[in-house]
Amino acid sequence: MESYQYSQFPPELSNVHITLFTEVTNAAHLRTRLIQAATMPGPEGEAEREAVNFSFIDARLITSRLHLQTAIYHAILASVQGSLRTKTVHSEVLWNLNPTNNITEAIRRYGVSEDTKALFVVRIDKAIPDVADKIAAVVQGKLTSLDDLAQITDWSSIKKYNKLNNEPAVQQASKDLTRQQAIVDEIVTSRRGISSSSPRKQEMLPDSGRDRAAVGVFTPKAAALFLATGVGLFFYFKHEKEKLIEQRQKELEDKQVGRPKVGGPFSLITHQGKPFTEKDLLGKWSLIYFGFTNCPDICPEELDKMGEAVEELGA
Repeated sequence: MESYQYSQFPPELSNVHITLFTEVTNAAHLRTRLIQAATMPGPEGEAEREAVNFSFIDARLITSRLHLQTAIYHAILASVQGSLRTKTVHSEVLWNLNPTNNITEAIRRYGVSEDTKALFVVRIDKAIPDVADKIAAVVQGKLTSLDDLAQITDWSSIKKYNKLNNEPAVQQASKDLTRQQAIVDEIVTSRRGISSSSPRKQEMLPDSGRDRAAVGVFTPKAAALFLATGVGLFFYFKHEKEKLIEQRQKELEDKQVGRPKVGGPFSLITHQGKPFTEKDLLGKWSLIYFGFTNCPDICPEELDKMGEAVEELGA
């Protein structure tokens, strides 16, 4: 399990715990628990909702740590700003991962399904000492290091869901899978990284009544980081686009239409209507000029030069 702390957020949203499971055996049962917990009444329902109060994410659709961390960060940011699109901060993570704004689609694609075998479990909360035990009590599978994510990621599905199969940069790197995967990761991550949660309307409060939660998380340091990230991404994609345009231009310049048939046997008809082949040139010095069937400007002058050369040689 990996844990992160965001001290700029309120305490109940400042701690993030991420666990990766493979060889999951109870995905179908877990999905049923989540559905039932949503409508279960009374204290029993409250206890069950707390037991499954996590974000369950299909690990096959995560490209990197940063991809997942970006979705988590924006979910927390939306919760702080009071602009959640979903019911909880944990379901908001799924919404942030999905390239569209359809929450039903996000849960279906990125949430746990009956045949899920690799699963991320994320808990966003205050400091909880027994969070690892709570996670282990819910998921039956093999604890796996996040460093092994590259062996799990389903790049074909990611390109399909994010509509990247026709992306020029992705197509250009089709022969170098490592580079292509890096490009896909950068595109998928940056799409959510540069998008911001819709801010709620600011309440007019006196300065003395403001606390950290009311003011928000855009401290000068966070604002500078956000701006630097945006500028960096802008120049990166601008550079990649210029490289792609330059490469395409070079390919167009190098492209040939047909190949000239230079050398080898040939058969022509002279101005006298007689056949003429390469054999007629054997044993003789030859002066050959490649002209055009219609060349009123240059060809006559060049033929005059050839005639003068022949006269000087006394041929």
